[in-house]
Amino acid sequence: MAQSPAAVPGFSAQGGLSFQFNDLSNGGYSPTDLDQMAGKLIGTAKATGNFYNLYTQFVSDAPVWRLDVDRDRMASLNIDYGQAMQVLGTLNGGSFVNQTYEQQQYRQVYVQAEGASREVVQSLNNLYVPDRSGKLIPLSNVVKAQLDSAPPIVSHFNLYRSVLIQGVENVGRSSGQAIDSLMATFRQMGFSNIGSDWSALTRSEVQAGSLAALVFALGIVVVYLVLSAQYGSYIDPLIILMTVPLAMLGALAFLVLLGQVNNVYAQVGLVTLIGLAAKNGILIVDLANQRMERGMTASEAAIGAASSRLRPILMTAMAALAGFFPLMVATGAGALSQRSLGAVIFGGLLVATVLSLFVVPSFYVLMKQLEASWFPVSGEKEVLPADAPSE
Repeated sequence: MAQSPAAVPGFSAQGGLSFQFNDLSNGGYSPTDLDQMAGKLIGTAKATGNFYNLYTQFVSDAPVWRLDVDRDRMASLNIDYGQAMQVLGTLNGGSFVNQTYEQQQYRQVYVQAEGASREVVQSLNNLYVPDRSGKLIPLSNVVKAQLDSAPPIVSHFNLYRSVLIQGVENVGRSSGQAIDSLMATFRQMGFSNIGSDWSALTRSEVQAGSLAALVFALGIVVVYLVLSAQYGSYIDPLIILMTVPLAMLGALAFLVLLGQVNNVYAQVGLVTLIGLAAKNGILIVDLANQRMERGMTASEAAIGAASSRLRPILMTAMAALAGFFPLMVATGAGALSQRSLGAVIFGGLLVATVLSLFVVPSFYVLMKQLEASWFPVSGEKEVLPADAPSE
């Protein structure tokens, strides 16, 4: 049975997505308000059916003891407020004094009241603070403890108060679909003075996804430069790479028809298609150039090259399609990743193979005519005899 991947050490203690619900109101919202708004977002997002579980561990109304300090009474009793708070913090929370070396170990020295003296809130009645003259006064005379509610932990993200929302995508959904669904739901609800961001492994996934266009563009540039060096021309690589948009069209169409998403596996397939689709253009352009060197026109050379290369193009395409078809119909563990990869490569190669037989010759004729009119010197090549051997 397929299941979500485990947590990655260093990113988070558990897997799934991590969404930061940030408070941008500068204290305008109370913790209860944030909890209610985050709950509405979770409920609306769950209704989309894209999540197996979606929740937050934020608690806005945990029982706490609040200490109310009577500053007026402190002033009347000649108690320094700062000193009193320092004593209260030291006795209950502890205060670091220094380090000591004992038994070949460095030890840290803290000052703090014994555990029995701070177990319950009533222990405050047994604490004393000095006034400015040094006289000890019971802390209960100036500090009162009242039961209240507040968040036990207030998390911050990018300096803003934040509610962490975590979840796992539903069966049959990818993490990319869950991320897009939650962000779309957040934008649809239109919260005022509320921001959003991703954290943990989800943040890395979103950032990596945004690099897909750059990686694809670099792949196109590298292939173009290699072909330019091989053919000694800047025009022929453009004709060859005309097959790439055709492959992209088929890949995206098959993704939609098969209900797949453009995940990282699909993006790897798109980069792979650059080489697979360019192969057909190379076969046609290479033979068409040889025929033009023998004195044929661009139209005659393109039509003849497409006809001559029809058989090898179809043979190599059918062999490749037969190899990628099992990926498109894969089942079992890891099937979604295999289907995404298979749909992209199978669909892109199929459409590029069919359309390149018509588009590449037409584009070849157009570019050669433009080359002859723009760069007439480059068109003056030595014409080979008609019976010259072809590669």
